[in-house]
Amino acid sequence: MATKRAAPEGSSPANKSSKSGKETVCVRLNADGTAEEVHLFLDPNHSEASKLLGGRVSVLWADESELVNVLGRNQSEKGLEVNEHNMMNDEDEPLKGDLLAIRTDHEDLHLEDLEGMFGGDDEDEDEEEGDDEEEGEEVDLT
Repeated sequence: MATKRAAPEGSSPANKSSKSGKETVCVRLNADGTAEEVHLFLDPNHSEASKLLGGRVSVLWADESELVNVLGRNQSEKGLEVNEHNMMNDEDEPLKGDLLAIRTDHEDLHLEDLEGMFGGDDEDEDEEEGDDEEEGEEVDLT
């Protein structure tokens, strides 16, 4: 996990100024379907995001209502695996490679925030809710 808290002792002022801004919690969506929270200093060039994902990144997907952007590498790059996270793969072309979900207002974004936004595993939750309602109806009728 890429966690950066403070500049190391003896670092030059030039290094400190390159980390201007606020450290933000983001979610790395690995191609293999795993996810993890990471701490990054976000800048307009996405330089730390590029380092984390192994190459130049751009916005691949956006949800303006939730203020979330998903960053990733150029989708035409050879060798990128299809990303197993299905929350954004409703398009004809699935997203490839590791991805980084960030908030556009630079507030923290946690794993549970993403699960809430995209529903996680809705089918199982709906079935469980349905079971609860049926049980509740039986109790109310007696």
